[in-house]
Amino acid sequence: MRGINKVFIMGNLGNLPELRTTPAGSVVCELSVATNRKFKTQSGDYAEDTEWHRVTCWNQTAEIAHRFLVKGSPVAIEGRLRTESWEDKQTGAKRTKTSIVCEQLHLVGGPRPGAASGASSGASGRHAPVPEEEVPF
Repeated sequence: MRGINKVFIMGNLGNLPELRTTPAGSVVCELSVATNRKFKTQSGDYAEDTEWHRVTCWNQTAEIAHRFLVKGSPVAIEGRLRTESWEDKQTGAKRTKTSIVCEQLHLVGGPRPGAASGASSGASGRHAPVPEEEVPF
């Protein structure tokens, strides 16, 4: 039986998207997305918990994220989990990092202050997924 590795989160960007190019020429954009949940404590009070997610976008999706998202932007991400392991060069300890590899980026809401403008199709207000084949500019 094949397994399923599918993640869907909806939250807000914690900082500006970080765009870079790999030595092989691929464009990659790192995002930090916060999701919040409210819950009732045993004492009957309500509390809120924030979970931070590392998200990696590639190629045209990375360019779209960098162009249209700013700190605080609402965003929905569909993707898969990926865990990387390495050995810390200073301490020799084994380290791991789990992140979400973005497969679909959903821009939620209208244009945000500070986001790029001037897209001919008005993509900054789109609610539908932006597949890599459909770049809005």
